[in-house]
Amino acid sequence: RFESIGANLLQVNTIAQSDQSGIANPLGEVVKDATGWQTLWTQYVGNQQPAPALPAVDFNQRMVAAVALGRRPSGCEVMRDVTVWRSHGRIRIAHYDMVPGPTTACAAVTIAPAALLDLPRSDDAVEFIGIPTPL
Repeated sequence: RFESIGANLLQVNTIAQSDQSGIANPLGEVVKDATGWQTLWTQYVGNQQPAPALPAVDFNQRMVAAVALGRRPSGCEVMRDVTVWRSHGRIRIAHYDMVPGPTTACAAVTIAPAALLDLPRSDDAVEFIGIPTPL
């Protein structure tokens, strides 16, 4: 079923997005406090040296959503176009997960795509939607 989301898009800021995150396993998580944010950020930056500073988030008004695909065996399996909207009493976060076809030439490199989003604080349920997208 098609759902028009234009009027329901949320104001979202991308804090960080990388194909080389330190998040090894698939993840869809919402963080609403500084302690959880520190833990998530540490996981995201992984072994980067020097480690980037923790970005400031006002948890009185905002929250952080993390979307990660986990480790992937090819440079083609990336995440694109993360979209966030409110619908039917919940927040939906959709992301396109690129899937190489059998004849697609991809770099044989391990990646770990992830995005960290700053969005308005809410007690609504959050649904993460991965959309497999052929290359």
